[in-house]
Amino acid sequence: MDVGFTVSEALVAAPNVALGSAPLGLVSATRNVYLFRRTLDGSERESLQTLTLSATDLAGNLTTETSLTLTTDFTAPTPVNGSVSPSPTHDGQVVTVTFDTPESLAGNPTVLFGGLTAAFDGLSGSTYTFQRTLDGTETEGVTTVAIDTVDPAGNTGNLSLPITLDFTAPALSALSVTPATGRSGTSMTIQFTVSESLAGDPTIIGGQPATRASQTGLAYAYTRTLDGTETEGTATVEIQVQDPAGHVTTDTSLAVSVRVPENGRRTAGERPENGRRTAGERPENGRRTAGERPENGRRTAGGTGAR
Repeated sequence: MDVGFTVSEALVAAPNVALGSAPLGLVSATRNVYLFRRTLDGSERESLQTLTLSATDLAGNLTTETSLTLTTDFTAPTPVNGSVSPSPTHDGQVVTVTFDTPESLAGNPTVLFGGLTAAFDGLSGSTYTFQRTLDGTETEGVTTVAIDTVDPAGNTGNLSLPITLDFTAPALSALSVTPATGRSGTSMTIQFTVSESLAGDPTIIGGQPATRASQTGLAYAYTRTLDGTETEGTATVEIQVQDPAGHVTTDTSLAVSVRVPENGRRTAGERPENGRRTAGERPENGRRTAGERPENGRRTAGGTGAR
């Protein structure tokens, strides 16, 4: 800090200059022009302070000047209440950074995503907003949003916020469905493995819902018991997964064959499940078994009629 001034006449000695109670040192005196300096070390009182200049001429007259003031500020303008959203996120997304500053700044802060600039979006009171549209040039993974601030006194502040950038969609592998053919009552199991943690349960579509049976790490198993509401024929098993960054992957490589009788009746000549015929049912070759009566109660030739 430099203080320079000119006096109107010769002095008996160099003037005295002080910032509050902290003295300044004389740097130069050229005729009646003086320059004083003090390097602030933080021991000075932090506030608006008065500079006191005292000078005595050769006749002993004393003049004191207190019209100069100086505001001392030793506090860094460290940002607070910082947030980054969304996170995790992916390329193409607009990421918003907000934070508050404890005092007015000398200019807009600098906000960098792993060294790449975010744009100033607005200031409301002491709250700053910056944005960046991710373009894929950023480093994938956990990276740092660095915020740097400077106040009018030249103090600097900074804040680092983490953000997770994910530019890779989840992949599906080891897909299987067993059995591949079923009818009403058949329990089918769908298994697959994903390449990363997911935002929630995978969706098994295929026209009907399935129930998660197990999860071991990144390996999932789902089951569905066919109940006759499925459409008969070949059905696609559609598996849809979403990672925390919002990438969605859909797989339709699996298919099952569904066989469901339309009305539950047997076709012509079909035996019931226990192999027995119902009452009055003719055998397959049309012949009656031993002792069986004909439908009209009459016996065939050589037989004895009904009494």
